[in-house]
Amino acid sequence: MRSAFKALAPGGYLEFQDPVMPMKYAIPPPEDSSLKQWNELSVQASIVGKRPWNNVQHYAQWMREVGFVDVVEEKYFAPIGPWAEGDSDEAKELRKKGAWQMENMLLGVEGMTIKGLARLGWEADECKVLVAKVREEYSNIRPGGPLRPYTDFTAVYGRKPEAG
Repeated sequence: MRSAFKALAPGGYLEFQDPVMPMKYAIPPPEDSSLKQWNELSVQASIVGKRPWNNVQHYAQWMREVGFVDVVEEKYFAPIGPWAEGDSDEAKELRKKGAWQMENMLLGVEGMTIKGLARLGWEADECKVLVAKVREEYSNIRPGGPLRPYTDFTAVYGRKPEAG
């Protein structure tokens, strides 16, 4: 944030948007869920790697500390997978957003897993087995199903003060 602050012209804005990790569940997942295991292990690995996935809670404070003003923090909900039930416009919109989020996770899960879990002593082949199980669980997320993952997202933005 300090580097971005220095690089910005006076009056320029910086914005961050990140999920609040670990992901949560609208209903408790099955104890043997590979997604639940992946979620917990990935957060541990991020902490061990000194790149914690749970830092979003500090962004607004850190922006103020480096000198940003007019800092705004907005929070929103994003389902992962099309599990929202009902025929309302809201449910349809949540299913659409959930499908996009699931696609993002499917595209990134292998890259996030292999490097991260190596920090916890996992071999690449073990990671690939877990990734395959997670992908399978994601592919089966649907209304009424046993998995209803979601993330809260936080967007934080602020302005570099005008020169003066």
